[in-house]
Amino acid sequence: MADIVESINIVSSFLAQEDLSNPCEVNHFLRTLPKPRTGQPTDAIVFCASSVLALADTVFSAFSAAPPVAGEDGKITRHGRNIVLVLCGGVGHSTSFLHQAVERHPTYRSIAHELQGMPEARVLQMIAEKWFGIKAVNVGDPGAKILPHDVDKLLVVVEDQSTNCGANASESRKVLEACGVSSPRSIVVVQDPTMSRRTVATFRKTYADLSPRLVSWPTFTPRVALDSKVVGLDALFVLQQQGEPTTIERRPIPSPGPGSVVVRVLAASVRANSPDVYRNSQSGHQLPLPCVPGFYAIARVFGLGPDATRLKPGQLVFFDPYIQGRDRGGLYISGMMEGFDEGSLKLSRGEWRDSTYADYAKVPLENCHPLNEQRLLGRIERGGLGYSIEDLCHLFSMAIPFGGLADIDVKSGDTVIIAPSTGRYGSAAVQLAIAMGAHVVAIGRNGNILSQLAATNKRISTVQLQGDVELDTIALRQACRGLADAFWDMSPSAAATSTHFKSCLNALGHGSRVSLVGRVLSGVDFSYMDILGRGLTIKGTWMSTPEQTQRLIKMAEIGLLPLDEAAGIGPVNKYRLEQFEEALDMATRRTEPGEIIIAP
Repeated sequence: MADIVESINIVSSFLAQEDLSNPCEVNHFLRTLPKPRTGQPTDAIVFCASSVLALADTVFSAFSAAPPVAGEDGKITRHGRNIVLVLCGGVGHSTSFLHQAVERHPTYRSIAHELQGMPEARVLQMIAEKWFGIKAVNVGDPGAKILPHDVDKLLVVVEDQSTNCGANASESRKVLEACGVSSPRSIVVVQDPTMSRRTVATFRKTYADLSPRLVSWPTFTPRVALDSKVVGLDALFVLQQQGEPTTIERRPIPSPGPGSVVVRVLAASVRANSPDVYRNSQSGHQLPLPCVPGFYAIARVFGLGPDATRLKPGQLVFFDPYIQGRDRGGLYISGMMEGFDEGSLKLSRGEWRDSTYADYAKVPLENCHPLNEQRLLGRIERGGLGYSIEDLCHLFSMAIPFGGLADIDVKSGDTVIIAPSTGRYGSAAVQLAIAMGAHVVAIGRNGNILSQLAATNKRISTVQLQGDVELDTIALRQACRGLADAFWDMSPSAAATSTHFKSCLNALGHGSRVSLVGRVLSGVDFSYMDILGRGLTIKGTWMSTPEQTQRLIKMAEIGLLPLDEAAGIGPVNKYRLEQFEEALDMATRRTEPGEIIIAP
C-alpha cells in the first residue's frame, strides 16, 4: 500500500509541473526575465477556472491590495512590469463541478444561487470582486488595454468562451491581443494541479511562433498519505541477539500516540561501527534485544500523535537518534546503544525499543527535525539547492562531529586541528569546520585522502603523520602557521597509544579548546600541568544536542554547508532493506569518506 501511495504522489508531482510554488517565486521569476530596450515588459498570468477553489484563494490573495513596488510575503508585485491577469473559462463539461464547489464552500456559497448557466471565468470574477476587491473588465471596456506608456499596470480581464485546455490557450491569446498584448514576455499558467502540465503544453503549442517564457504555477502539488488508523504491514529488521543473523519480519504499521510520530523511512544511516555493534556481543554497545536496529534517518511523516502542532503528514524530516527523557532522566541512542541507568533502560526497553531499519518507525516527536524540502531538493533555477535524498544523507556523518565542534565554539578565523581526518566522520568534521569559517589542519596517515581533502578548499592544510612526536609537532605548527586555537579528536579505541595526541597538544596556543568525541578507553598522554599552565579547555561530547542538530540543518538549508558530491565528501552507497548484511560488509571494508545507507 505504501508503494501505491508513493506512486500516486510521483504521478501527482509530474502532472502538477510545479515550476513555481508561491507568490514569492512568481516575483523572483518575473524579476529574472530579460527587459526590453524600450518601455516596460508585459507578463500574463492566465488563471484557468476549476473546481479547486483553493487556487482562487491563493491567486486573488496575491493580487488583493498588492503593492505595485515594495513586495511583501504572499503578494505579487508589479515593479518594472505590467501584468495582465486573465480569468479563463467558459461553460464546459466541468462547469457544474465548479458550481457545486462554490455551493459547498463555507464563504463563497452565498453566491451559489446566482451561478445558473454562468461561465467559469464569471464565477472567478464574482469571487475576485466580492471578497478580494479586485475589479475585472471585459475586452473592449474603457481601460482594457496595455498601452506603450503604461507603467506598473495591473489589468484583470475575463475570457469566458473556452471549453477545454486547448481553447483556454487559443481564447486567452485572442483576449491578450485585444488588450494590446500581442507578444507577452511570459505566461504563468494557473490550473488545477492535475491538469497543469497538459494546459502548459497547449499554451506552448498556441504560442509556438512567439515562444514566450511559459511556466506552471499550480499553487500546490497534491500529496496523499495512508491514514495512520489503516492497518498495513511494515517490513523491518529484527536483531534477536548480537552476533546472530537478522531476520525480516512483517508487522502492522505502528500507531502514533501522544509525543510520537510514525515516519516512512527513506534512508537510514549505517555507522562505521555498526558491524561491530550488531555482530559482536562484546562490542560494549548494549542493545534492548530483540529490537529493530537503526540510526539517523531521512523520512516522511506518516502519522502524528494528537499533540503534534508543527509537523504535517508527508513532511520531510531528519530523525535524530539521540533520545532523552522528557523529564531529564535517561538517554538512549536509538538502535545503537542503551544507557546505563534505570531511566535510560526505560527509554530503550519500552516505547522507543525499535529504530529505523524498517519501512516505518515510531519515534519521539521532538527527535524529528523538519527539513525545508523546497530549498534543499528544489531546482537551482527556482532558488533551490538541487540536492537529492542521497545528498541529504551526508548530514548523518556530520551530525556527530558537529556537536563537538559547536561545544568548543569553533568560529570564523580559528585554526582547528582535525584528527583523524581521513575517515567518514573526520572528513565530515573538516567540511563542517570550513563551513564554520575556520582554517583547518587535517591530519592522518592516508596521504591520498588528505590530498583529496586539501583540493576541496584553500583553507584546508594537511599533515601526514609520521608517528614521531617532535617531527609531527613541527609539521603541525607549520601547517597552523603558528599555533592552533582548537583541536577536535575522534580517535578509535585502537589509537590509545597514538603519538598524535601529544603532537597536537604541542601545537595548541594558550587558551585553546579541545573536543574529545572518540572511543579511547585509557592511556591518552595528557600533561596535567601543561593543560593547567596553558589554560586549555577540554570538552567531551557524545552526540549533538537538539539545538545543535537544528543549527546544522540550517547551515545546509542556507547553502553554507554543501552536501553534494562536488563538496568532496564521498559517495553514498545505497542498500535495500533485504541487503542489510551486505551493507554491514561494506561498512567493515570501507572506512573512507562517504555514506552507507539502508533505503527501504
